[in-house]
Order: sequence, then structure tokens, then C-alpha cells
Amino acid sequence: MSLIQWDKDLLVSLNAHHSEFWDGFMWMATDEISWLPFFTVLLYTIYKTKGKEFFLILIAIALTVVVCDQVAGIFKDWIARPRPSREPEIMEQLHIVNNYRGGKYGYFSAHAANTFGLAVLISLMMRNWLVTGIMILWAAIESYTRIYLGVHYPLDILTGIVFGSATGFGLYKLHAYMASRLNLKSPGFKADKSPGLLLFTFLGNLFMLTVASEAISDFLL
Repeated sequence: MSLIQWDKDLLVSLNAHHSEFWDGFMWMATDEISWLPFFTVLLYTIYKTKGKEFFLILIAIALTVVVCDQVAGIFKDWIARPRPSREPEIMEQLHIVNNYRGGKYGYFSAHAANTFGLAVLISLMMRNWLVTGIMILWAAIESYTRIYLGVHYPLDILTGIVFGSATGFGLYKLHAYMASRLNLKSPGFKADKSPGLLLFTFLGNLFMLTVASEAISDFLL
């Protein structure tokens, strides 16, 4: 079996597991705006923890998103692999939510690149196991929504994860160099502090998405 055929078969298998509840949840979760409370507290946590490094970190975060998004866009046009939701060979086998099919091409996933780029960048900056766990779980949820919705193949996601993680690591190293040169380096979480508020907000955001998914599932196509 070729890699491309394996990719198609795996998508069809993963996409087949769906329900009205998960339709609503994945539809909401795939939109970054749905995570606004989590993002807000994440930035607050970084500010309280890193202090004078904060604005330099914001630049690194912005660069991570821009690089991942733009390079993914270049690859989409270059490779020109149709999204599964627009591929005649398998599109009729897929569960499509609310008739959402995404753009014309899908390789590779900007969602996966952006989220894992941020997860690696912020995890390396914060150096806290709980922050790392939260960020990786968030990135994994965001990435899986693209498979559930039928708009990306698993290889689209895996490539996005690899590229995003490499970008996050590279920009972390650049940030560390600049922070050192500008004498802005600060420690991570102190022994008497923990990112408890971030965990509470993340779980609260998941709960909000769960409630919202119940409310909108009846209105989705």
C-alpha cells in the first residue's frame, strides 16, 4: 500500500467516528476565537512570570504564527494536494460538518503548525510541566479537529506538527539570544508559584465549548 493510500484510508477511518455532540464541539474548537479566555490568561501568566521579557515574547509568538501560516500557505499552492473534503475519490465517504470544506488545497495544515509552534515555544520559555501539558493538549485538540471535520489528511497534520515544532524551537533559541543580549532574561515559575489559574481557565474553556456544542449541534447541517 502506498503512503498516499494509507493516508486516505486512515483519514476515512478516523473521520468515521462522529456524533452530534462531537460535531458541535469540533466545530467550535477548531475556531481560535473560541479559545479567547484561555489565550487571555495565558498571556497574563506569561506577563506575571517573565516580566521584562514579555514584549520580546509577544514578538516571538507573533513571528511563530506568521512563519507557520505563511510557509503552510506557500506549500499548499506548491504541492497543490486537494483537501480530502474536495477530493472526488473520497469526499463522499467523509463526514462533513456544516458543509465546511476549507480552501482548495490542504498540504500542510496551518492549524497544526501554528498550534504546535506556539506549544513548543511557550513550553520552552515557561519551563513548567503543567504549562507544557496544557499547551500540548490544546495543540492536539486543535489539530485533531481538522481530521474530524474532514479538511486535512493525517499527513497534513503530521507535517504541520513537525514544521511548527521546529519553528517554535528555532524562535525560542532566537528569543533566548536576544533576551540575553538585551539583558532581559528572567526565571520561569518560582518555587512558590504555579500556573493554577491557567489550568483552571483551560478546563473552564473546555467546559464552555462542551456546553456550547450541546446548544448548536441541532443547528449544524
